[in-house]
Amino acid sequence: PIDFAYTIHSEVGDHCSGARVNGAIVPLRYQMRSGDTVEILTSATQHPSKDWLEFSATARARGKIRAYVRNEERRRSTKLGRDLVERAFHKRDMSFARFMKSGEAEKAAVHWKMQVPDELFAAVGIGKIEAEEVYDFAVRDEQSASTVTPSLFEKTVRRVTGGSSSGGIRIDDTDDLVVRFAQCCSPLPGDAI
Repeated sequence: PIDFAYTIHSEVGDHCSGARVNGAIVPLRYQMRSGDTVEILTSATQHPSKDWLEFSATARARGKIRAYVRNEERRRSTKLGRDLVERAFHKRDMSFARFMKSGEAEKAAVHWKMQVPDELFAAVGIGKIEAEEVYDFAVRDEQSASTVTPSLFEKTVRRVTGGSSSGGIRIDDTDDLVVRFAQCCSPLPGDAI
């Protein structure tokens, strides 16, 4: 059914949730036979997964599935990388939003031979570049500028903070651990995890 759905159209294949063969609903793993009457069932919330590669037979379907999975992984790594860089800036009391608006993000992308900042964030998300390296590049002139005058970027990005709130939860015997809490969870410092 997956191969047949991609033969019809790539959008049909991407949203294929099942099939009806000769009037009976069958799983996506079903092997069709010559002469079968097929109806593809679609869902707007259904998307290809790596598992589909195990039972797809045609090169076209495999290629479309791989392309979708690759784009989805890239989107996730870009979001994760952006979050990591933003945390690196926040940890050092610098404004990530101003980093993006000032043009320094584009300069950082060019420094690592990338076209746009999203490519840089994707590289951070998959672990090719450390988030701290991006931060260090953004404030690279800090030591030399401190002897002369602060750079325009440094002046506009430095954030004034009140108090010394850590803003996180410490997990003993663990360094550099990325922790994401579900939207429903709001633990307070000191609560058992």
